[in-house]
Formats: sequence, C-alpha cells, structure tokens
Amino acid sequence: MDGYAGKMAIERTGVLKNFVNILHNGRNIQFIRGLDTPLADGDLVVLFPPAGGG
Repeated sequence: MDGYAGKMAIERTGVLKNFVNILHNGRNIQFIRGLDTPLADGDLVVLFPPAGGG
C-alpha cells in the first residue's frame, strides 16, 4: 500500500496498525495472513479506517 493510505494504515515496520481493519471476503485479514493474504480475481477487499466520536 503506497502513498497516504499506506502511511495511515501501516507501521514503519510493515505491520498493519491496530486501529485499521481490512476485510477480505468478509474476514479480517489479521486473522488470515495479515498483509500477506493472497488475493484472487473477484475477491472483495474493504478498508475500514478509524472512526471516533461520542
């Protein structure tokens, strides 16, 4: 992931930040293979940025 989105979602060490959720076909990639999760044509990838409020 490059650019602004990459800076916001990934630590300098290459690890996904805790507050960012990426779903691959409805499953959180942190419980699959993280950023090494393989993708195939037709897969659905959804990025949920942090949100706050009260």
